[in-house]
Amino acid sequence: IPKYLEAPLFKHPPLFPFLVGLSRTLFWGVQGSSIYPSLAMSAVSLLAIFWLALELGFAPVQGLLAVFLLAASPVHWICSSRIWLDMTLMTFILLAAASQVRALRFPEWWKWSGFFWGCALLTKYTAFAPWTFALAGALFLRPGLKRDRAFWMGQAVAAGMFLPWVAARFWFEGFMVAAFWKSEVEDWRTLSRMVRWAWLLPLLAGAVWLWLRCLRQGWWEKWMGGTRLLAWGTLAFVALVLAAGDILSFGSLPWSGYGVNELRNSPRDFYLTHQILFEPACWWGLLGLLAFRRQAALDLIRAAWLGLFLFLTLWGNFQSRYGLPLVPFELVFAAALLLPGKNQGNRLTCSLAMVWVAFSCARSLWIVKQIAVPNQFFYF
Repeated sequence: IPKYLEAPLFKHPPLFPFLVGLSRTLFWGVQGSSIYPSLAMSAVSLLAIFWLALELGFAPVQGLLAVFLLAASPVHWICSSRIWLDMTLMTFILLAAASQVRALRFPEWWKWSGFFWGCALLTKYTAFAPWTFALAGALFLRPGLKRDRAFWMGQAVAAGMFLPWVAARFWFEGFMVAAFWKSEVEDWRTLSRMVRWAWLLPLLAGAVWLWLRCLRQGWWEKWMGGTRLLAWGTLAFVALVLAAGDILSFGSLPWSGYGVNELRNSPRDFYLTHQILFEPACWWGLLGLLAFRRQAALDLIRAAWLGLFLFLTLWGNFQSRYGLPLVPFELVFAAALLLPGKNQGNRLTCSLAMVWVAFSCARSLWIVKQIAVPNQFFYF
């Protein structure tokens, strides 16, 4: 039995355990009632991704495609039927991001964004990464927010919801609460590994600056804009598949196993490649995050995605469920690329996009049938 199970406070924040306990109370301890919060959050997440798509300025049909892709996602299926925090975390992050995008036009929504970020922080500590990156992104995109009282009120709401839990941990653990390298929880000790990657931060900042400059000057629009991205992206994907063998065939399942955290030491590209094996449409989500047009709302989503991606990658404790909150952001961009707006694309590219959607969904639903419905494995 892990030592942290006997500690005065559990290693995770209290919101998800509270929801599980509330569900068991409301349903008189019925067997299986513990998964009801995850099931409910999975349904809310489908509404949240549609709302986010609309707030980003995409057409309703593009939002519906994003909903469909998320509903077919095997990772979404698996996490919705487990007593795991990740589905609840993903839903609150989605709601926070959608509220934050809306707040760019209606400042009164900053407080709602703060509320949902606070719920995410009280669900799992990893929410701290996308929250801080989204905050920094908002200040970078809209410098005037530095003097916006509504903006800071929203951040105060998030921090105010989270700080009592920090105080509770300090009450029980003292200054050891910050000494994560000495923690009884192995997951927390692994955070110390991130220090060795600090030298990458200046390089990352330079790469982001160069990328923003290219997008601003229209370099991507010249070479990859419009329907050209779909053609070049398809050719690149085909080349990768041919080089990698049959990993995306309908006879090859993504790796999974019963052993204790068997994917922990996976390559650092885990959250770029592993999800594509479950849902090939995420390839287009990654390309969209990189190459889609520059816009403040879209850049806010990029910032939140980047913060969580960097944290999970540098942390180095790899599991697909940990990367679940990345997936909706990728699928929103994928839907926008695969379903162009009115007067965009020709018959050939539209047909190619339809083939992509069909292939991705067929692959996802085949995996759902093979490993999600039988419910026979844990680490994936």
